[in-house]
Formats: sequence, C-alpha cells, structure tokens
Amino acid sequence: MDGKRSARIPTQRCCRAAESYCSWLSAIAVLLSALLIAGNASAQDDAEISIQGGWAYTQRNRDGSPEYMAATRAREDDVWLVLGCRAADERLTVSAIHSTQFPFPLSAHASVQLHSRRVPSSSIAAGGSRSNSLFIDSNGLRPVLPLLIADEQLFLSIPEPNGTMHDYTFSMQPNDVALEPIRMGCLHDVGEGGD
Repeated sequence: MDGKRSARIPTQRCCRAAESYCSWLSAIAVLLSALLIAGNASAQDDAEISIQGGWAYTQRNRDGSPEYMAATRAREDDVWLVLGCRAADERLTVSAIHSTQFPFPLSAHASVQLHSRRVPSSSIAAGGSRSNSLFIDSNGLRPVLPLLIADEQLFLSIPEPNGTMHDYTFSMQPNDVALEPIRMGCLHDVGEGGD
C-alpha cells in the first residue's frame, strides 16, 4: 500500500491466481485483521482502507488497472472471508484466511461447503496453500456469489484431511459500498448487496 514491495510473503500456487496477487491478499487480510481487532482503524493511515459494517475494503492500482479487495471476519475465529477482483481481466479470487494459522491441517485439494439462507449447500473445490490460506475455486462460486453476498450470513465449512468439518459464519451485511467494485468489476451485478 505504501509503494514498498521488498518484503513479500512467500506463496505456493494459489488456485491459478498470480503469486503476487495472492501475497497481496494475504498481507491485506492480516493487516485488516490487525486494524479491526485493535478497533482503531480510523487512527491508522487508512486513506486506502475503509470500513462498512463488518467489511474492511481497499483498492490498489497495478499497471494502471484497479484491483479491489474486501474482507469480513468469521464470528467463530480469526478467519477472514476475502474477496478480490482484478477488473481488467475480471479475475475473481475468494479465500478464507486465518490471521495466524488454522487450528487444523488444510488439504492441498479439498471441497468446502458454502450456503446461506438463499443458497442451498454447495460443494466447491478449494485448496490450502499454507497453514493460514484456503483458496476457493472462484469459477465454481461465481454463479452463486451474487446471491451469497446479498444474504445476511454466509456459512462456510472447511474439511480437515480426515473429513472433520469446521464451520464458520460470516456476516455479509451491510456491503453495498464495500462490495460494489467487486460486484461491478467481476460479477457484472447491477443490483446492490444490501444496506
């Protein structure tokens, strides 16, 4: 955010997303987590980080093209649902990121369960890239994501390699401002997410 890119978080493959983009998402999620947990976001240099309800969101320009990111924290743990959008090529990234590490091992290839009041439970491909990052297949999620973000809550179940499920609940509203660039840039959604 400050133009310094010398310290980078090492990453592995991030479900077909560029390594630098995934590093940026991870770093922002941890930064947003620290800001929101401290409850002191407004005292920080937050010219690029804004808050709406439970959502923290930001934008950066990379190679003249905007990239948007928004994150909301789970009710149960320090896990963040992170949505990213690179508008130039409509690349959508969806991940669950723990601010330190998940308290269970992540599978390199797994299926998470997502549902809300409006969307029945769906199994979506996902994969862990480190002990704190799970990237969800955005192609499988893209058709139902507008419905999920329009709902009050999203429920995410993440499996351990042995099949034990861990459930997380994310408050999705309000998000009309926080998610508008993502809805417009990567989902072509003309409606509002709610208020």
